[in-house]
Order: sequence, then structure tokens, then C-alpha cells
Amino acid sequence: IFSEFGKAFYALNNLKKMKNNRPLIIHYPHTPMAYKKKGGKFSSVNLETGDILLLGRKEDYDFFKHSICKTKMRVSGLPKYDKWWIKKIVSNKKNILDLNCSAKELKKKFIITIGYYSRFDVPKFKNKEHLFENQLHKLMEVVSKISNSLIIFKLHPVRNSLSFTRVLDKYDKRIWQISKMHLTNLISLSNCFINNTDSAACYDALSIKIPSIQIWRIKNIDPTNDVPSQLGFVKNVKNEIELKKIFNISKNKNHNLWKIQQKNFRKNYPYIFSTERTLKIINKELKKLNYYNNYN
Repeated sequence: IFSEFGKAFYALNNLKKMKNNRPLIIHYPHTPMAYKKKGGKFSSVNLETGDILLLGRKEDYDFFKHSICKTKMRVSGLPKYDKWWIKKIVSNKKNILDLNCSAKELKKKFIITIGYYSRFDVPKFKNKEHLFENQLHKLMEVVSKISNSLIIFKLHPVRNSLSFTRVLDKYDKRIWQISKMHLTNLISLSNCFINNTDSAACYDALSIKIPSIQIWRIKNIDPTNDVPSQLGFVKNVKNEIELKKIFNISKNKNHNLWKIQQKNFRKNYPYIFSTERTLKIINKELKKLNYYNNYN
């Protein structure tokens, strides 16, 4: 049984009490995001119910030490970024028409993909929408001045209000599009990727060695000490002026700035065969549990 670690699944308590043929209960992360060193505890989720907790990196032990016994934690890496899986995603070009542009035409453009948090129409931000509009206007002003450019918006599955298009509609429709393609596929077509503050979307860019840029923070809304920045996974920009400069640097994939990003990413996630590693972890735990089931 796989149980996402951020959600309460009360049936697990009953499954754990089964005396015969009890299933292996695996808690797994809903995001590849690394966790801050300061530990926390989920108020609504008892992770001790599970047999093991899968983690992306060993440094995450500290965060979960108050939620589950360390002996139950297993570092499996990030299977979604294994080369075989990325290749499968990137080779799937059937949805490329989603961009209303041929592959040949795309190669001639400077392409920017942004993993966009559309926080419009969210009740708690009711009086803050002008801040989002201002940030988006500044972004589009920069893009509009780059020759033969195209910015592709990939919306967050939850923060996805289309109200932000009222800003985009003020700009040439040839320089922006909204896509439903897989994020990794979109990034593979891009010269660079723009990350929202404290988002794990930048991992998709890092996994295929595409420059990762984090858009400037909105004061009193976005966190100031987000994890991707702390780990050196993104290049933070303070404003639209810096963004323009970084766009130019992103044209050189061999720039030292991007090499450092890659180094930091591999330092935290050194496992290149995470799928195989995860299967070995699970099979080992299954053998232990089968012994327990047979013994009882």
C-alpha cells in the first residue's frame, strides 16, 4: 500500500493490525522537493503507521525525525528523473501541436518556459492581485524586447486561474502561449526555465541541464529563504533588469553559473538509478514482511 505522506489515510491503522497477509505500508513524497533541516511534524498524519518512508536524499532525515523513526526512513532518490523515464517523456512529441508551432520553427526561437503559479482569484490574495499583475507585466516587457522570443506558461495544477491572461492579452500573441504538455517535455524545448519561489519545478530543468532562473519575490507574499535558493538550484533575480541579463547568459549552456547548478543538484541527488534503488528497497522490505506474515 502506497500512502502519500501529507495526507491522512485512516484505513492504514486497520491494515497495520491485520494478523495475516498484512500489506507493506509505504509512505512516499508527493513532491521531489528537498526539506529544510529544521524538523517538523505533520499534525494530521501519523507516519509511524507506515513500515517505511521513502525520501529523495539523506539530508531529509532531520526534517522527518519527529514524524517517524529514523530506522524506517529509506533514501530512494528521485525515480522520476532517471534517464530512461526522461527519455520516454522527451521523445513523446505527439502533443507538440499544443504549441501551434512546428519543431523546426521552435528551434529558431529563444524559448522560455515558466512554471507559473496563477494566484489570481485566491480569496486570501484578494487585495494582492495588483502585485501579481505588476510582476507579470514586467516579465512580459522583458520577453517582448527579446528578438524572436516565445514564453510558454505551464500552469500549476492547483494554482491555475486563467485570470492572469488579462495581462497576457495586452501583448503580442505570437510571443506567448499556454501549454498542457508535460513540464519536462516543454523544458527540453527551451533555452531556459523560470521557477516560482519555493517550487520544485526547477528540478525538471536541472534533470535535463537547462538553466534554472527564479523570478523575483513579491514582498510579504513569497518566502525569503526557500529551499531551491538555499541549495543553489536556481539563479535568483531581484528585478526585471537582472532577468534580462540572465536571459542573455542562459544562451550559453556552458556558463559556469549553470555548471554550479548541476553540481549542487547532483551533490544532493547522486543516485542515477533511483528506480532500481527503490525497487530493491521495497523488495527487501517485502521479504521481511513475508517472513513476519508466515511466522504468525
